[in-house]
Amino acid sequence: MQQKTIVFITPTVPLPPAGNGTRSYNILKALAGMGKVKLIVLEVLNEAQKNKLSEICSEVTSPQATPVNKKNFFQQLFVPFKLLMPFLMSGYELNGRLSYIQHYRSQKKMDINRLAFHWFFFWYQFKHSFPYEVYRLSKNMHTLHDEINLATLNPRHIIFADFNFFIPYLKSNISFHKNNIVGNSHNAEFDVLLQATASEKNPIKLKWIKHQYKLMKQAEKKSLQHADKTFCCSDADKKKYLELQPGATIDVVPNGVDDTYFIPPAHASSEKILLFTGSMGYAPNAEAVQWFTNEILPLVLKKNPAVVFKIAGKDANLLAMQPHSNISIYANPEDMRPLFETAMVVVVPLKQGGGTRLKILEAAAMKLPVVSTTLGAEGINGLNSSNVLLADTAEGFATAIVSLLNDKAFRLRLSENLHTLVCTNYTWRSISANIKDAMLFTEHKFEAGCRQPIA
Repeated sequence: MQQKTIVFITPTVPLPPAGNGTRSYNILKALAGMGKVKLIVLEVLNEAQKNKLSEICSEVTSPQATPVNKKNFFQQLFVPFKLLMPFLMSGYELNGRLSYIQHYRSQKKMDINRLAFHWFFFWYQFKHSFPYEVYRLSKNMHTLHDEINLATLNPRHIIFADFNFFIPYLKSNISFHKNNIVGNSHNAEFDVLLQATASEKNPIKLKWIKHQYKLMKQAEKKSLQHADKTFCCSDADKKKYLELQPGATIDVVPNGVDDTYFIPPAHASSEKILLFTGSMGYAPNAEAVQWFTNEILPLVLKKNPAVVFKIAGKDANLLAMQPHSNISIYANPEDMRPLFETAMVVVVPLKQGGGTRLKILEAAAMKLPVVSTTLGAEGINGLNSSNVLLADTAEGFATAIVSLLNDKAFRLRLSENLHTLVCTNYTWRSISANIKDAMLFTEHKFEAGCRQPIA
């Protein structure tokens, strides 16, 4: 096969243990087996991260860390002025202001914040054509504009855009010439936002989420039109995308697990520890933790008072939780394996989300039993009562956990079956072959010169 140059553009650090980083990193490794990979990361990388990525990429480009400059008197004066004239704000500033009002409202200032939200939101709707997540992730885009433009000058390069909803923003800032474009979806994000509208009771947040849903749906639809091919995590996500853009070329590239890294411990844990892993910056994870601690854990503690619930993941320290003797928080762990080794049961109480759950795959590779909601287990084919326990009510979820805690033989049987399923069908080693096949099709289209716009 002729060697290709693949320009991989991602707004976040493509490294584990973060879920998005795990998917991005393993796709990067698969692409490196096809040709040269030029990696462009919009987030600042430290030396260790750059070295790790340089092991598989021919070039790694990221912004330099810049010191924060103090504003002079006139610049400081301009800040309150922009609060009165929001149309003078940049997209990043206006998004940041609305986000601040949303997440840091106090009861004493509720009326003022409500007025402020509507004032800023009025200008937001006129000014913005991209969802908040795009503006949040693109804050360093201007510093790498020239590097991205240079990388796309050669029309024979394949552009691989991590986070497919980012493609319309990239195309509005960068000329892709005649490059083939492949988009990578981590979730059908518009559908995640739609799910959030059903459960949100706060009218201000609901208004914000509905608008974000509209913008994200538009961004993902355009991404499907712009891309020659889109990778998504599951058949469910593929169906949602095809309903959004009939005729789009979509390949299911599920999340996987490195079964040479996540290895079962020699002895299963004898401590009654429940574990939840995931980034708390991802709203469905934060909501899942809240539901579990408020409604499920108290029911479990009635039967097993010594149970400890461990929460581990990026930004876990930002969770708004009251101190609790039965809850331990592990923020930004570099290695999840020691936490899996101490756990007896992994819980996935997700009520929103999409894609394929890395937390289930990693638990399976470590031979741990899993209790999940039906939606939490979505995207993994072959799950049934012989390998996972599913429950969608607090009472049912707690009952399932207690049954595992109190029956070692049941735990071992369930975890062994799940381990076999995942290590047979969901290792990155086997998924890499599918990625290469999908990219060969892109290459064929390119060489034949038959790139067709999607209707």
